[in-house]
Amino acid sequence: MSAHTVPADTRDAWRRVVGDALRFDRSGIVVADAARMAVGTSLPLVVGVAAGSWASGAAAAGGALAVGIGSVIPSSRPKVAALTSTAAGMAIGTFAGSATSGYPALHVLAGAVVAFVCGLLLAVETTYAGAGINTLVAFLVYGRFSAPPLIAARTAGLVAAGALLQLLLVLVLRRRPRAGRALTGLANAYDALADFAAGLDVDRSSLPVAQAIDAATTDLEFSFRPGFARDAWASLAGEARRVRIELLGLASARSILTSSDAEALPSLLEVGATTSKYLRDVAKSLATARVLPSLDDTLTEVERAITAFDGWLATAFRISAPGEEADLAFVRAVAAARALAGQLRAIGSLLGDAVDAAAARQAGVATVRSASRVSRRGVRGAELIAQRMRANLTPRSDAYWHAVRLAAVVTAATAIAHAVDLGRGYWLALTAVLVLRPEFSITFTRGVARAIGTLLGVGIATAVAVAAHPHGWVLVVFVAFFVWLSGALFNASYAVFSVAITGVVVFLLAGLEPDPVTT
Repeated sequence: MSAHTVPADTRDAWRRVVGDALRFDRSGIVVADAARMAVGTSLPLVVGVAAGSWASGAAAAGGALAVGIGSVIPSSRPKVAALTSTAAGMAIGTFAGSATSGYPALHVLAGAVVAFVCGLLLAVETTYAGAGINTLVAFLVYGRFSAPPLIAARTAGLVAAGALLQLLLVLVLRRRPRAGRALTGLANAYDALADFAAGLDVDRSSLPVAQAIDAATTDLEFSFRPGFARDAWASLAGEARRVRIELLGLASARSILTSSDAEALPSLLEVGATTSKYLRDVAKSLATARVLPSLDDTLTEVERAITAFDGWLATAFRISAPGEEADLAFVRAVAAARALAGQLRAIGSLLGDAVDAAAARQAGVATVRSASRVSRRGVRGAELIAQRMRANLTPRSDAYWHAVRLAAVVTAATAIAHAVDLGRGYWLALTAVLVLRPEFSITFTRGVARAIGTLLGVGIATAVAVAAHPHGWVLVVFVAFFVWLSGALFNASYAVFSVAITGVVVFLLAGLEPDPVTT
């Protein structure tokens, strides 16, 4: 490797990070759910202002905001348990943070314990990541407002009330998937596969793909439709796992091709692009419960691209000496591409049974369970999560080390804030909590997005504060608008979401300060 290679690779890596951080996906914009989220967050503020207590309204609005953000995350599985856990976690974190804040040593120790438990939950059970993160966020935010246990309990009750109000709105206004839970979950999984295939980037985490496939598999548990439809759904979930493995093989080959032999790269990228197009058509077929007429033509394009890639490598081997590192990658890439072609054909053959309209309708109806069965399932789920967390209490576990990292960062940041007596020093730990994830690539990208978004959000909020000097009911309007904006853009761009959520926080806190510019 030459001295000039490292800077070039570094620049490319930074470009990818910044590109990922600033990526904007218009298809992720949601309007109706964001409006419901804004209403649920604003109502507590309206009551608080009417009663003459912005602080009480802001506490309840904070709980509603946390549940609201969780409710706009795409998911075909029931969210009631996860959102209820978020509400409970917010209340617990609020009480613990506020009640211990007056005792710095105890507050730092409690923060370390809460961070470790929440970090372990985040790494072990991603479905309940929101509950873990918001518990810790509540601990840090309300750690700024030191109060005796009775007042801390009252504040925690207000936070829980706002969260439960938002949850009630979710339950009343939720919309059922058009094609039933099972098909919607599978459609999400194949959409995630299509996104990964489009880039074939080995540096890009495939964890979201795996999570989407796992979610689809769990969704099958909520469908009691027997027979060919259910068998097809299960087979499609299995094929999705196998496709992910082959795509990872192709992504690994691409990283070697990029550095060793760029002539093969266009051929490999064509395989990825056509595969992405086919998987996207599969996802649309599942989402609409109707096989797209273009599916066969798209599959033909994939097979042609794979044949061309296979032929290029065969020619390359005839004119080059074997034995180099890239050769083994080429062989694996060809094997992965051939296996991928077979898997895509199998997926096409399963779609007809999977999207049978009558089966989809009946499956949607059959997802309704009795209250007793849901209750028993919730208890079993809690026991299973606890078992997984205990099993990961070992230095051999990646989840354990993520929990240790999160606890170390929160402890250090909280200790610094107490020692230096920083104004609003809780932001040190808070931002680290919102950014840090078990995977380095996601943490790094979110860190860049969060930094850019927060700076822009503070700038916009300051400009609004200087120009409009909002207070009272005007502040409620600004909070409602920025909450709606954050919910609408959460799935479209984390950076833009960071701009909006920073505005929400600034205007919520502005009601507690005489000068919003200072906030």
